[in-house]
Amino acid sequence: MKIYGVTTQHPRTGKIKKWLIPAYNREEVDSFISVGVPQKILSIGVIPQKRADQMVKSYSKRFSLEDQVVFFEGMSPLMQVGFNPVKAFLLQARATAKLGVRIITMSIVHGLLSGELLHAAFARHKNVLDDTTLALIEEGESTGTLGETFSELVRVLSKRLDYRRQLQSALTYPCIVIVMACVVGYIFTAVLIPKIKTIYDNLGGQLPGITKFVVAISDFLQSYPILLIAPIVLVIIWANYIKWLSYQMWYCRAMLTIPMINEFLRKSAITNGCRTLAVLLGAGIPMAKALTIAGRSTGTVYFERVFAQICDMINKGDSMTIAFQSHGDQFGGMGDRLAAAVESGEASGEIEEVLNRLSKTFEREMEVVIDRLQQTIVPAVTIVLAVFVGVIVFAIFLPLFGIGQVLMHSAGH
Repeated sequence: MKIYGVTTQHPRTGKIKKWLIPAYNREEVDSFISVGVPQKILSIGVIPQKRADQMVKSYSKRFSLEDQVVFFEGMSPLMQVGFNPVKAFLLQARATAKLGVRIITMSIVHGLLSGELLHAAFARHKNVLDDTTLALIEEGESTGTLGETFSELVRVLSKRLDYRRQLQSALTYPCIVIVMACVVGYIFTAVLIPKIKTIYDNLGGQLPGITKFVVAISDFLQSYPILLIAPIVLVIIWANYIKWLSYQMWYCRAMLTIPMINEFLRKSAITNGCRTLAVLLGAGIPMAKALTIAGRSTGTVYFERVFAQICDMINKGDSMTIAFQSHGDQFGGMGDRLAAAVESGEASGEIEEVLNRLSKTFEREMEVVIDRLQQTIVPAVTIVLAVFVGVIVFAIFLPLFGIGQVLMHSAGH
């Protein structure tokens, strides 16, 4: 893919605009410029291929959940009114200011112009699009309901985005507190306390016990300064590698042993799994494929394997009810509710509707869990910070209060 630098002028307003247009050839650039209100090209050039390749490689990964919601929100009405798909995607490429979204969109346009099916064009970006999205697009294309499919994707992705924002909000305060604690700890232990110790040593005085303890910690941290930034580094590593960690069985099992965290993980997994399964079955996706994708949507290898085991049982001839009942314990307290819902849905022939209602119930419960998690973390972290700072402040001011006696003792000698 090439990156074209183009300067255009609006034919009526005369407004001049500069574009970075990803495309495979000049014809695709012309299609980009001419869609909607055609722009007059004032200048055009091609970015050196090596730099363009680097930009494509870097920016093609930047198709965040927020970008996907905006993207499918824009595509849904265009597809529902029967808009030409190529023009619809070109309009979306024109509407975004984000190069990463434009690269992916123009890649899809190129696929369509080359005779590729839409779901195949999307599948080339499976590194940023999950299995649920790709499966729904494939089914929507085969049934001719892409407009409705994109609307459903907006609903599913928006709900997932809401959870992510709530969780980020819950974790923001603790992360800020950890950083502040490290900064405060460094200032007090590496700067102030050593100076107080020097004064006492020169005067021949004895530091209070708590100050000696903090001084010992200060000396240790100055010998190993990496420990001061270790908490911050660990938080950054955890945030960047949480997706990788979620697919390590040892990490999943460890998280499931922590109170409140295990409840959150189970509710999150079962909520995502039920919602995805209901959406896919409602779209006509075969049961085996729907269960496999639902397992991946849980976000952890532990529950992905649970869904895979359920799928294996169903493939061997067991009913959904028996399969889910056999694995109820792995979903904790929600396992019995899920099995009962599956049993009623299977008996009534409305499994999609039952799972959809159950997922909405679990969604509300998830919000309660996140609120409870936030209400627990904030006071706990505040108390720990208060104790930490209190000890350090006490260790500093206690010798200051006694420095008069040290001066008198020193003067007497």
